[in-house]
Amino acid sequence: MDWNQLRQNWQSRSDARSAGLTLRPDQHERLWRRVRFRDALESVVAVLMLPIFGFAAVQSFVAGLWVTGLIAVGLILAIAYVPLRLWQARRRIPVPDPGQSVLGFLQAERAALSAQADMLRSVARWYSGPLCFGALAFFLSLSGPGLDALLYALVCIGLFIAIEFFNRAAVRKRFEPAIAALDDQISTLQKEN
Repeated sequence: MDWNQLRQNWQSRSDARSAGLTLRPDQHERLWRRVRFRDALESVVAVLMLPIFGFAAVQSFVAGLWVTGLIAVGLILAIAYVPLRLWQARRRIPVPDPGQSVLGFLQAERAALSAQADMLRSVARWYSGPLCFGALAFFLSLSGPGLDALLYALVCIGLFIAIEFFNRAAVRKRFEPAIAALDDQISTLQKEN
């Protein structure tokens, strides 16, 4: 399909992702639906966890457990940051606009996919690290050292490693191929233009 035909298909449809692009638009839409669903689920869990750790912080301060209370406050901040970060990333997902150039849309789509992949690669810094190790610190501040603390530490570290592994795999299997397909399409359009 040549550039003129592609532009004509793009501008004559309301769904820009199905305007004759060779990107397999159904896969991209499915990927974004999966991302939105996961983000919504994680945001709901975060909202449900906030009052639990809020109550734990208040109870800790009332009982004079200042370290435990401060750790709970740190967890509240880490938990509240997750939905904010996810919401910020979702704002980058481009909305198909038939008035927009095909190349402009594809570049915006690529930027959004790259941002999502970068976010998944850095999840240990802003998500799983603060939450897993914050939960471990909270537990240790309540229980002290012992076999139960060791088992809890192993569970937290295992969870941290699993989250990191699955996010890296998602980048490799889903986002990098989608970005490569967009790069090919963008390159083709730039040559034709």
